[in-house]
Amino acid sequence: CFFRLLFFCPYKEHLYSIEQELGLSGPNERILYAIFQDQSSKDSWRVSCVSEAEEGFKNRWSLPEPLRGLRDDVLCQAAGIPGLIFVRKSNFPAECACIVSFIG
Repeated sequence: CFFRLLFFCPYKEHLYSIEQELGLSGPNERILYAIFQDQSSKDSWRVSCVSEAEEGFKNRWSLPEPLRGLRDDVLCQAAGIPGLIFVRKSNFPAECACIVSFIG
């Protein structure tokens, strides 16, 4: 599951509160990724993995390890998805030219 922000803003505390309010605790019920438009270019989109806890860096579901550190055509070929720009070695954020590349 993912959710789309119209622009990046601090969202984690609010997301965790909503999930708790709604009783969403299972791995198939919680949000895994936040998608937002890149503020610097407006021509691309970013995906950020949601962490297990507000203070931590352990992701609920990380992007595939074989894609980390790849860029452009190499990344698109490895993922089988057109329009990807990069996935950082640290696993977040990733960027693509079109939101459809992420939600396809």
